[in-house]
Amino acid sequence: MIIDKLYEQAFAYKKTKLWKKIEDSQIFGVRLPDGQIGYICIMGMAGEYCALGLYVGDEGFRSYRATSACAQFICTPLEHMDHFYMMNCLQCAFENKSELREDEYEEVKQYAKAHNIRFAGKNSYPHFIKFKSGYFPWYVQNREEQEQLCMALAAAVEVSRRLDNETITLRPIGLVREEIPLLELKNNEFILSTIRIPEDKPVCFLKPKLSNEICAAKLKKVKKAGIWECKTIYMPEPVLDNEDEAPSYLMMLLAADTINNMVLPTTPFKYCEEHIEEALNDFAGILLESNICPKKIRVSEERTYALLESFCKDLNIRLTIDEDFEIMTDVEEDFIKYFDIHTNLDEAGMMDIFDNILDMITEEMDETDLKSFPPDVINMLREIYEGETVDAETKEKIKRILDAND
Repeated sequence: MIIDKLYEQAFAYKKTKLWKKIEDSQIFGVRLPDGQIGYICIMGMAGEYCALGLYVGDEGFRSYRATSACAQFICTPLEHMDHFYMMNCLQCAFENKSELREDEYEEVKQYAKAHNIRFAGKNSYPHFIKFKSGYFPWYVQNREEQEQLCMALAAAVEVSRRLDNETITLRPIGLVREEIPLLELKNNEFILSTIRIPEDKPVCFLKPKLSNEICAAKLKKVKKAGIWECKTIYMPEPVLDNEDEAPSYLMMLLAADTINNMVLPTTPFKYCEEHIEEALNDFAGILLESNICPKKIRVSEERTYALLESFCKDLNIRLTIDEDFEIMTDVEEDFIKYFDIHTNLDEAGMMDIFDNILDMITEEMDETDLKSFPPDVINMLREIYEGETVDAETKEKIKRILDAND
């Protein structure tokens, strides 16, 4: 059940129309009741989805970074899906009545009636959603999460007031580590200071070990042959384990033989400590049943590498990270077609986003900031600059960044 205080803060926030004043890249922080820092993203300027997103702690901010980067740069449909399923945040969204469950609608209707609030127009109903990595978006349940959203909404109301009074400045988050405004409630008043955004640290992926020793021993006797390509992906449909808990998204290990163009039928699994070892044992069992032991396995990202690292070491299989797949790209495309996975952005739309990001970078960053770009980003921009996919004006913007890093 949603507490009255959360409804009160949600409707107060809605009156500010803060989403018309700032963009989703102009984030700010708030100190939450438990002492953690919450990073707040205001969505809605584009007019498609109106919500306040609260990303709690370093892990939450990493989720914001990943999701934001995927939205800003050109990603494949599977990459979009992967980042969405790995989100960690709480949201107060304003949606139509049809988006609410019956019990949610009855609760907000009772609150509105008791406080003489009238719903008018589209996206009028507050909807409180929890995004947890590997799980379907679910409703906010416990008191702590509701209190966190209350504080975030109150901070957003304060930011709106300060923007109107010109007593706060919000800059878009760039690719460098920088300071953002921080609000902290003391004696019923918000005190404004600044805080540096968390350092971008590598993600610690699960590294299981093959526990089926009999299977491992038998696989060691199988003659090694061929180069295989592997990749972990989330299945698009959630699975309900318990009616009182959020449905979860299962993961699948795609494994393809580059010589015979054969794909192994692996079993979907839940990507967590309790099930990851079972998934590796299943993969080993399928290889054994097929009398296959690869000589080399190629992966394209760290998560799959971590999954197979110990397995390959034990069986003396060479494991490498190589983004240039031979046949896995075709396997992914077949997967996308089979499950009808798509994104709302066409190529032109993604190039518009890319151009907008370049505008933000070249206008907001000085030469020192431009020199702090990661090498991978510089290499990507250099490839775009040398190609024929962008116009002369966009190339000039890219050139400024490249010149600063030469």
